[in-house]
Amino acid sequence: LFNRKSQNAILKRLDGLQGLSRVIFQKIEKSLDFPPGGSGTVRAINGPPGTAGKEGSCIWFMSELGTMPMASMVCMAISMAICFLLPLGLAIFFRRQGGRWRDFFLGAAVFFLFVLVLEQGVHALVLGSPLGQTISGNLILYALYGGVMAGLFEEVGRLVAFRFLRPAPGQTARALMYGAGHGGMEAVMVVGLTYISNLLVSSWINAGTLEQNVGALDEATLQTVAQMVAAPATTYLWGGVERIIAIGIHLALSVLVYLAYCRGRQGVTLFVGAILLHAAVDACTILASAFLPVAGIELVALACALGLGLVAWKVYQQEAKNWGGIAQKS
Repeated sequence: LFNRKSQNAILKRLDGLQGLSRVIFQKIEKSLDFPPGGSGTVRAINGPPGTAGKEGSCIWFMSELGTMPMASMVCMAISMAICFLLPLGLAIFFRRQGGRWRDFFLGAAVFFLFVLVLEQGVHALVLGSPLGQTISGNLILYALYGGVMAGLFEEVGRLVAFRFLRPAPGQTARALMYGAGHGGMEAVMVVGLTYISNLLVSSWINAGTLEQNVGALDEATLQTVAQMVAAPATTYLWGGVERIIAIGIHLALSVLVYLAYCRGRQGVTLFVGAILLHAAVDACTILASAFLPVAGIELVALACALGLGLVAWKVYQQEAKNWGGIAQKS
């Protein structure tokens, strides 16, 4: 992660994601920016004058800093495991309820295409324009823009996927299977791969081979490593917690779009509602990130997830009456 090339690649990927995942990690990153002399500040990392970025500077720095606490590495491993095992566990469960593996894998593919490719391309055009400067400079506009873009691309992607998969009324497990794949791909790309990198770097720090593996480090990179080591162990659990909540949101939205698909032309209103609900959730978390600590943002996200789940359940119950006994088997 702290190899400058790989770090920039990860940050570039994260910059293309709007909404819940992005604001959570921005908030965590800010929580690690210790003020000079403040709580959590580590020893000076500049080393002997003129050594930053030169051979041996990292060795001097690591001898001053110490090693990555085992508790931090355990928390990283827990969050990483959640990102990989939770989607897989849900997929196995939904498969037994009638879901299909192609639903799961198409969900993952749709997230990659519609969010990491198409949505990111639109962000590059919009946010790189004069209009983008206005949007980025206004918190409310930025929250609305991020929410609407996420809602449009992800819900349109879900609808396209259901038109391809053609799940029948009553096959709700297939919608949930799709949601596990969609949310699972996001979990792996946003948190899982990052925490693999964190664990790898942590092992190099503890073995004293960081510079040997990534080359000479400049002061900015050394400071990033210092913040990583000094951060409370529980900081690394937030990624896993956030993914549990986010996957729950993806499951609820997948059910809503599936129900809209089943309604045919009469489902337009429900589909637009799903887009607006998604936009509202992301906008709320972006706004919350400007005023609340990470725990507060997670509470907002949890409330949104529970609310979406309740809406999806109510709409499903209504549709189940129209489907008759078919829906009760799913």
